Amino acid sequence: MKALRFVLASWAVSLVATVAAFGQPPDSLWSRTCGGNGDDVCSSVQQTSDGGYILAGTDVIRTDSDGEILWTGLSEQHPFVGRYESVQQTSDNGYILVGWSEWVWHAMYYAGEIAKSDSNGDVEWWHSCQEGILFDSRAFFYCVQQDSDGSFISGGTAYPVNWPYSNDFWLMKTNAVGDCVWTRTYGGSAYDECRAVQKASDGGYILAGWTESFGAGEADFWLLKTNENGDSLWSRTYGGSSDDYCYSVAQTNDGGHILAGCTRSFGAGGRDFWLVKTDANGDSLWSRTFGGVGDDKCYCAQQTSDEGFILAGGTDSLGAGNYDFWLVKVNTNGDSLWSCTFGGGADDECYSAQQTSDGGYVLAGYTKSFSGGWWSDMWLVKTGPEVPVEPAHNRVPVEYALFQNYPNPFNPSTQIVYELTKAGHVSLVVYDLLGREVGTLVDEVQSVGSHYSTFDGSDLASGVYLCRLQAGDFVATKKMVLLK
Repeated sequence: MKALRFVLASWAVSLVATVAAFGQPPDSLWSRTCGGNGDDVCSSVQQTSDGGYILAGTDVIRTDSDGEILWTGLSEQHPFVGRYESVQQTSDNGYILVGWSEWVWHAMYYAGEIAKSDSNGDVEWWHSCQEGILFDSRAFFYCVQQDSDGSFISGGTAYPVNWPYSNDFWLMKTNAVGDCVWTRTYGGSAYDECRAVQKASDGGYILAGWTESFGAGEADFWLLKTNENGDSLWSRTYGGSSDDYCYSVAQTNDGGHILAGCTRSFGAGGRDFWLVKTDANGDSLWSRTFGGVGDDKCYCAQQTSDEGFILAGGTDSLGAGNYDFWLVKVNTNGDSLWSCTFGGGADDECYSAQQTSDGGYVLAGYTKSFSGGWWSDMWLVKTGPEVPVEPAHNRVPVEYALFQNYPNPFNPSTQIVYELTKAGHVSLVVYDLLGREVGTLVDEVQSVGSHYSTFDGSDLASGVYLCRLQAGDFVATKKMVLLK
């Protein structure tokens, strides 16, 4: 295992500015990589009670608040684990982890794994959830949470070894030392995969993932609610005619739910971020897509302290490489506030993100841009808090500037802010990617100062558009993404 090292990355950041005061994307404070002679991935990150971080994936790593390693190595104590998918600090300051093992000598048999460590990373117990616990099956755990009584609830997927495969949602309750109390499966005759579970405020549980057994398309978001014994109370599907995969669920402060993943049914490109908000009964209130003409995959979402939401994953539409970390902030209605990317010239993908106690964010996944070789490394990125922006009309321009439109992506209108250091003729024109003019916003003489214009894309198709500002010898262009 290589030591974590400092990485200077090329950040591709989508800045925000309007005539009203609001936050802009946070600045990166530091990043760390860790890896060995193979592909290393971080699936889950959580801030610990002392301000440090616990990371789980191909290994388990504990860091201090600056990302420096304190210890590693649960995979050395428990070598059969293929990957840890979820980690949480427990009430005794230890850690609970779930994932899966690859048992090569049993016809490539996969078993769900649950392990408990103390605060120093020493394994206290672990259980392989395989034959005799549920049924003769292949099983994967993707999420875990400690319950108020010290027990644990784990969610994932289980399916029989014998063809044809027909995997189901899998929920397992264990006591404080990992002994199985009960298990439940939910699903139909096709593929149904659970990727997230959370304790609900009424004592029951919410599970989310995707279903091919029910719904409108090839795969739909699936939200399922149970009581405290795991008995199903209701379920809802969300999706269109193509593939829609849900990777994250959380109960919101109003008692509803937020689901996040990626969609091919809606949006502008291949796969787009998709955020769905429901009420307490699972009925959809609104949904939003975010992305461009490439592939954009959301793996996690969380409600923030200001009642808004963050979404994180990978983007092929924006940034510097094939895939970059992409962090998107929206308000309580799902309207985009800002987004930023982190990455280099190769693939970098975020699987887990969390708002931290200082108001900033921590993101984790893998990097090939900064791994120092052919293999991917675990990558941890820490940002500061969002930065309040002084209203544009209160600033005295010191140079010509064309700011990124807000919101972006937008539907159907967006504001474009620019600053002039000299009076003169100004041209502000919007083009499509073929260079065809789709709208002239400004064509006149304007004074020194800050100006803004509103662009309405009601009559245009979803896609990427170019906004071009020319003022004297100054010329600047920004990309704008219209998503309907």
